[in-house]
Amino acid sequence: AKTLVIVLVPLFALLMKVLYWHKHHRRYYVEHLVFSTHFFAFFLLFLPALHLSLLTLARGTFAVGLRMPALLRNDTVLTLLMLFLCGVYLWLAARRVYGEGKILTTVKCVALVGGIMAVIQLYRFILFFTTFYTT
Repeated sequence: AKTLVIVLVPLFALLMKVLYWHKHHRRYYVEHLVFSTHFFAFFLLFLPALHLSLLTLARGTFAVGLRMPALLRNDTVLTLLMLFLCGVYLWLAARRVYGEGKILTTVKCVALVGGIMAVIQLYRFILFFTTFYTT
């Protein structure tokens, strides 16, 4: 599983290359690869931080005799929250690196978050078959 994370970075960089193909943003694939590496470094550090925050919240509410709100126990809601927060980081990073306007950056970030979802599903697919055939 750890080695397959390497698949995520080049796929995301390829998506970046497609979205930023405009003559004004003519960059080498390697530059998108560096951006992608930085983003996934954030992403891989953000996930445990989010889980730790939610675990702390759950234990804190349990300690005072309350239950964690059902909304925060819903996997779909947590996935959307994670994607939204990653999208915010991605928006800030893309604005700084590529210097486009707010609206165009927003549109591209929505597409990139969709791309992240697709790349992660591909990662899970590859991971499943790798695990299935190696055991």
